[in-house]
Amino acid sequence: MSGIEEVPADRFEHGTRSRYVKGCRCTPCRTANTAYANARFRELKLGRAGRGDLVDATPARLHLVKLSRAGVGRRAAARAAGVAISVVFDVRSGAKEKIRRTTAEKILAVTTDAKLGAALVDAKRTLKRLEQLQKLGLSKSAIARRLGSKGKQPALQIAGPYVTKRNALAVIELLDQVKAGIAAARAATRICAACDFSHEEGPRLEQLKGFTPEERAELPRTWPCLYGGERGARRLAEDLTKLA
Repeated sequence: MSGIEEVPADRFEHGTRSRYVKGCRCTPCRTANTAYANARFRELKLGRAGRGDLVDATPARLHLVKLSRAGVGRRAAARAAGVAISVVFDVRSGAKEKIRRTTAEKILAVTTDAKLGAALVDAKRTLKRLEQLQKLGLSKSAIARRLGSKGKQPALQIAGPYVTKRNALAVIELLDQVKAGIAAARAATRICAACDFSHEEGPRLEQLKGFTPEERAELPRTWPCLYGGERGARRLAEDLTKLA
């Protein structure tokens, strides 16, 4: 309700559109209504429609077509825009030639981020992330299990060229979790960012056991933060003595 319906007609003066809306058809009231209609028409022609005014639905329809080609269906677009799916359907099909400006703005604001979980997206980035996970030490079966596979022998079913958005997001989340776990482990064992090696004595000595004499001779150069300079040389000598 606008409020005018609840107000008596005699509260408005003759020569106003409000009195015309209340039913008066005297010459001054008809003149006021004509002036309002002409002004509103000019605003519409200039693209300055009010939020409740009707506007051409073509831009919204073309935008829905573009979204559809990018994998955003009518249901996803309606959910993202916050409008009824029947409205989106009518706009997309051309059944609605005019829609409210607010509805048009909501539809035009929808982006390809509105894809539902079942929508298909390009698998290239997902496949690269899966390769990263394997390089970080996860087997395909481990990845499948972490992604929710319930089989006795989990198998990774993601191939390409397309993957569901739901799976793409799940792989991103898993990669973030694995990286965060590695970062936490490095922090816990004080892994050095320069040499990629723990400065803690126990882990350091444990890894040194697997080095050949030639590799140990190169340590002042390969791990200068640990064994570089005079102080590093003394530490290396002490470590090698502990291993003897």
